[in-house]
Amino acid sequence: MLAALLPFLNGLGGDFVWDDFSTVVDNTASHGFSHLPQLLGWGDAHFRYRLGRDVSQMLDYTLGGLNPLVYHLFNILYHAMTSWLVWVIARDITGSNRAALWGGVLFAVHAVHTDAVTYISGRRDVLSGFLALASVAAFIRYRASGHRGWFVGAAVAGLAGLLTKEMAATFPALWFLVDVVHALRDQPQRLSRAVGQVLKTHWRLYGVGGTVASAFILYVALVQMPVAIVPPHGGSWLANFMTVAVVLSHALRLLLWPTGLMVDYDGFFTPVISFADPRLSGSLMVLGLAIWSGIYAARFSTAAFFAVNWLWISYLPVMHIVPHVELFAEHYLYLPSVGFCILAGMGISRLQEFPRFGRVATVAGIAVLLLLSALTWDRNRDFSSQIRVLEAEMRVYPHNLRAMSNLGWSYLKVGRYAEALGVYEPYLERDPGDLDVWKSGGHAAMQIGDAARSATMYARATQLAPRDSGAWMGLGVALQSVGDKEGAESAFITGTSLAPQDYEPWHNLGVLYALSLRPDAARDAFERAFQSPKAPPSAALDLSQANIALGRCQEARAVMMEVDASALDVAGQKRFVMLGERWRNRCESR
Repeated sequence: MLAALLPFLNGLGGDFVWDDFSTVVDNTASHGFSHLPQLLGWGDAHFRYRLGRDVSQMLDYTLGGLNPLVYHLFNILYHAMTSWLVWVIARDITGSNRAALWGGVLFAVHAVHTDAVTYISGRRDVLSGFLALASVAAFIRYRASGHRGWFVGAAVAGLAGLLTKEMAATFPALWFLVDVVHALRDQPQRLSRAVGQVLKTHWRLYGVGGTVASAFILYVALVQMPVAIVPPHGGSWLANFMTVAVVLSHALRLLLWPTGLMVDYDGFFTPVISFADPRLSGSLMVLGLAIWSGIYAARFSTAAFFAVNWLWISYLPVMHIVPHVELFAEHYLYLPSVGFCILAGMGISRLQEFPRFGRVATVAGIAVLLLLSALTWDRNRDFSSQIRVLEAEMRVYPHNLRAMSNLGWSYLKVGRYAEALGVYEPYLERDPGDLDVWKSGGHAAMQIGDAARSATMYARATQLAPRDSGAWMGLGVALQSVGDKEGAESAFITGTSLAPQDYEPWHNLGVLYALSLRPDAARDAFERAFQSPKAPPSAALDLSQANIALGRCQEARAVMMEVDASALDVAGQKRFVMLGERWRNRCESR
């Protein structure tokens, strides 16, 4: 547990990033226990499926509000408890404290877990992983003692894990794996006979339970899924599973050597549509070796058999048997990695038993743990802010369009306009049809004083969406800045025709007319802006100033009387006083 805490400590200072805004900040249903009826679907609310995650975040919010430190702290604590359970299960399965210690510590420090532990939204994986492991540990106790209380605890923990994230849905299959291991251990026999023996002995549990589980899976896959159906990746089922083979081999690579970690794999795996794809042959060799080792392990080590088969069984929910949008994410590996870490712990422990290799194995094992801890520590820093995690993404996968778009938006949000433009331009070379990026790029260019570039980008936006008033408004501002008053006027007029109730197009048109010494037109535009439902308090000042300039004193006075000076900012209040002086100088004598 200590090993699980130390490498993640520098992640405590991280901010909310990526999905954290939707799962935590904007997820008001998790903001305190008073929202528990809403989570349960009482009244007009809808039942929230990932109930365990939201309830855990209720505790975070109760203790610290929206302070990310509290959320990070609990993620690490849950990870520490999960690491302890890895040790508990490994000790029971291997019968070796030493192998269990190596496996538990390896799980605790593994860098691939940063996407689940340091990433606040990874709470779903850490907590569901903990509950799934608690279910398996309790089931092992049940088989050892025969006490039904352990079985009830195993079932409750498994269902709670399922209500935290769908990855925990494999807990009954992991129970079955435990029973097969016991059958092989108690009476060495062929694997097929051991499986048959378990099914025959425990037919009530796996027969009835398996039928219910299968019916539920079919219901979800065939009844619920069509509302959000995802076609097979690559356009066919053959391409789908060939692509999954490449994904699985990549996942195994990250377990062996967790470098090049990313927060977003969108578009990273292009579909495999041909057997001639060089990625496929290597992936099939890796997976074939893994499958063969899982079967062969039953002949010489039931613990190795357990560890290898844990990997693929716990990964089943995201193996795209029923396709979903996200092909792969590192947090998918949180629960499956338990099998890998137990297997690696067994390997190190076994090498330590050889007189010639014992010390070398110990030193090598410690070196691996220290290296993984260093990788974890370094990766934690990437999650310190939205910008840093996206910059890290771009270093590894520079062609991720979704990450590029989000990074540009993040730069805009903090006023780093030149950097935003530096991201948007290569993005638009690859996806020239993205209206929002053309508009955001135009805004960024305007902010750094490059009005000509801004006009070009906004003009492209108007071509893509001729009825987007925001694009026309941006184009008008840019054209006005380069001195094209006629073009700016045309753009603003188009914007007002598309959104006659909006404030900004009328306001900008009024400013243009005022600068062009067309006071009557300016006054009419400012009046339309003032009448907008979303007009700010400063709209009254614009209209008053236009009326004063035209000598329409009574109208100017009437508008100024409606101004709530307390709603104005400091500059607006100064301007309000200045307009009062101007009104007295021009209108008081009348």
